[in-house]
Amino acid sequence: MDYNEVKILERRWTESQHARPILQVRTLALGDLILAPDVFQGRMTDVSGDQQENHTRDLVKGLKNNKAHLEPVTVFWVDGCYFVIDGHHRHEAYSRCKYDIPHLMISIPVNEFTGTFHEAKVLSATANTRNKLSMNVLEKRQVVWDLLNLGKEYYRTQANITSMTGVSKNTLGKYKKLHDKYIEEGLDPNGFSLQEVLSSAREQVEYNEEWEDIQAQIKANQLRKVMGPIGRSHPEIMSKVLMIYLGDSLAKHVVNNMAYDLGIIIVADEYAEF
Repeated sequence: MDYNEVKILERRWTESQHARPILQVRTLALGDLILAPDVFQGRMTDVSGDQQENHTRDLVKGLKNNKAHLEPVTVFWVDGCYFVIDGHHRHEAYSRCKYDIPHLMISIPVNEFTGTFHEAKVLSATANTRNKLSMNVLEKRQVVWDLLNLGKEYYRTQANITSMTGVSKNTLGKYKKLHDKYIEEGLDPNGFSLQEVLSSAREQVEYNEEWEDIQAQIKANQLRKVMGPIGRSHPEIMSKVLMIYLGDSLAKHVVNNMAYDLGIIIVADEYAEF
């Protein structure tokens, strides 16, 4: 993401509000749909490029076979231009078909988003409509980092970030610590991608998300082999196994971490025996 470009487009949106059309558009020609991938796009092409290409090909095939429009593309008005904020695959599919079915390109269905620039940016980063591929884990984590860089005016609260991205509170907390650390050291976190940040902190295991995920999956597979079906069908047995293996002190720490990741609030019981 180009944060400077975000700020420039945001300024254009703010300064042009007096000229904003009263009526919302329902259709636009292909040439009127403007792309700004450095601002309105939450996907990492280097991570899911193959999946995106396959998805776009499917959309192209549907267009050519049905000779009918796809679901509406979501657009956002900025200074006389209509920017695509959700529907980049559909836009690409239309572009590839513009010479095969030119009559469809004259009036492509659109939904005009009329919220604030901040809301449009967040929608673009987190939207997951049925015509759009689900983001993978790495892409969701990058969105978290982008939102932290953009500032609280974009995400309001940290709880909103976990709600919008599906990333756990534990992961968000680690990224927030890294973000704050960069600022404390006089570095601009906007100038670093999440991958660069994690790479520089790779010696610190607690921040190495990839290492954690891989190790957790390996151990989960080993535990599944040892426990068999009883591990999933009898959670009370599984919990006792973990308590015996971990010991009281570490078990409590694990429980707190699991509750934190799952968004469960543990309330102290004053009548409990321990």
